[in-house]
Amino acid sequence: NEQTRITDLMRNQGYFDFNKEAIEFDIDTAFAPNFKAFVAPNIRNPENFGRYHPYKVNSVQIQIDNARFLSDSSEKWMEQKTPTFSLKTRGFLLKPNVLEPIILLEPDRLFSQRRSNRTFQRLNDLQVFRTVNITASPVNQGTDSALLNYTIKLTPAKKFDFSIEPQLITSDQANLVTGSSFRNYGLATMLSSNINNIFHGAEVLQLRYRISVEAQRGPSIPTTPFFNSFESSLSANLVFPRLMGLSRLDRY
Repeated sequence: NEQTRITDLMRNQGYFDFNKEAIEFDIDTAFAPNFKAFVAPNIRNPENFGRYHPYKVNSVQIQIDNARFLSDSSEKWMEQKTPTFSLKTRGFLLKPNVLEPIILLEPDRLFSQRRSNRTFQRLNDLQVFRTVNITASPVNQGTDSALLNYTIKLTPAKKFDFSIEPQLITSDQANLVTGSSFRNYGLATMLSSNINNIFHGAEVLQLRYRISVEAQRGPSIPTTPFFNSFESSLSANLVFPRLMGLSRLDRY
């Protein structure tokens, strides 16, 4: 636990090449009284008597390649630049302002494992990417001006996602007047469809249609036909990746 704590502390303060294997403990019980031990943590230097250097973020490049679903594999890359990152896309249109509050890896800031992990989590939370891959390449490694070039590769999910979910229904029907209780049984099917990135802002349009038939029983309910209850419902949700009209509360 102490190895992990020290490693997290170092990696969140810029020390990109630090790992917990560098931490050792000397335990001395020879001169400790009353069955106690002296514990001393030691941190090994890098090879050749070097020392650890803090890294700063030099650049962040985001690549979104939708080539898997392109009919024309020769489609060109489109590049857009923001103060924080450069965005290259092919076959997938996405507004850069969607990613600006999500990408926490800013140039000239010290490397932080926490911000890197948080960026990875937020990109996955958008629900429009099938895979998220973040890599960091050291520049001027082992010097006081050590830098990192980040490459974030995103693979979009399918534009249309469709699923069918069969269901079995069972419920109780109680009569408070007579004190009787009957169990109902039925079948249902849920049809779901998601349309990803519908307005090129990582929005997700969710459509749900549910149809069910149920056999309800009771003293005043006829037994024919067997399934004597029918229900269907249609719902639609539009999910935005940010708080609408509450930008001050939209913090990552």
